[in-house]
Amino acid sequence: NEFNGLLLLAQYDHLFDRSYITFHRRGSLVPLPSIVALPPRLLGIEMDARLRHVAAEHLPFLEYHQSEVFVARVDRD
Repeated sequence: NEFNGLLLLAQYDHLFDRSYITFHRRGSLVPLPSIVALPPRLLGIEMDARLRHVAAEHLPFLEYHQSEVFVARVDRD
């Protein structure tokens, strides 16, 4: 499915794939609580970053990432 993917800069893609960040349904970045204390420049990201466009078709995949992948990381940390 073409909506089961996001075109992200490498540093965001790396953190997203490893569940250190996710994105809200409106596109805003949601970082893992344990990385909030790190200086964003060390991670190469901006904490106020957001997706430019989130189509309705992206939402089931983002919701899955938030509820199954990201939450599992939050529970481990």
